[in-house]
Amino acid sequence: MLFWILGLLALGYILFLGNTIFNIVERKTLEVGALDLSNEVGNLELRYLSMSNNVDLTLASSMGFQETKIKNYATRTAIGSIKFNNNEL
Repeated sequence: MLFWILGLLALGYILFLGNTIFNIVERKTLEVGALDLSNEVGNLELRYLSMSNNVDLTLASSMGFQETKIKNYATRTAIGSIKFNNNEL
C-alpha cells in the first residue's frame, strides 16, 4: 500500500513538472509572437504617418471630395437663472 501511494505521488509530481515545463515553453513561444506583432504594428504606424503626410486638398478634390459652403452651428440658450453678460458669469 505504501509503494502504491509513493508511486501515485511520483506520477503526480512527474505530471505536474511536465505541465510546468510545457507552459514555460509555450509562454516563450507566445512572447516571440507578441514581439513580431509589435514590430508589425510599428511598421504599419510608420507607413500610416508617411501616407497621411501626402493627404492635402488637391488629393481630396481629385478623389471627388468637395468643401462645404454652408456653416450651420448648433446653439442653445442658457437654462435657468444662469445668464451670460459681456462674457462674464
